[in-house]
Amino acid sequence: MPEDLYLHPKEYGTHCYATKIDENTEELMEGFEDDLAFYDLYTYQTPQFATICEEILRQGNITYSFEDFEPGLDTDHVRAYDFLRTMLRRYEQVSGEELFQLEPP
Repeated sequence: MPEDLYLHPKEYGTHCYATKIDENTEELMEGFEDDLAFYDLYTYQTPQFATICEEILRQGNITYSFEDFEPGLDTDHVRAYDFLRTMLRRYEQVSGEELFQLEPP
């Protein structure tokens, strides 16, 4: 399953092709940032859902910074994402509620 490859890449012998940012990559990323400048995270996330996520991360003692993203799977934001994803699934299973499904605007 693709999910298994993402969550457990080393078990399947996959290679991480993330690299350090060079001049060409930096220029490409700046273009992406310009193209996505309109994006607003909070359009897709309710305040209630944000509160649940923040509490789960706090309880798991998970910290990360949006300013410190680096390539690779062994980074704080990837660990936070993996942990949050697992715990949100568990939250839905235990509570029996589906977490705030939003339609794109």
